[in-house]
Amino acid sequence: MLHLISFLYRLIKENKKHQELILEICSEKDNLKDELKKRTETEKQHLNIIKQVQITKQQCWLVSRLCTMSLLPLFNKISLVA
Repeated sequence: MLHLISFLYRLIKENKKHQELILEICSEKDNLKDELKKRTETEKQHLNIIKQVQITKQQCWLVSRLCTMSLLPLFNKISLVA
């Protein structure tokens, strides 16, 4: 009978350890989930910044091109006079 009680006590103790391990694993999983959400949001922000820079670069190119095209007749007149 004493062996049975000892065995049961040991099983209960091991069970408690396993429950604590499961709780730790779940907590770590939640932490990793939160970290992943933060990193995903940061990545989205970085992609938006990259898109804005690309748009700005394209706009600068267009403005430069338009300026060159609108000044081209002026340059032609200057070269004809000179």
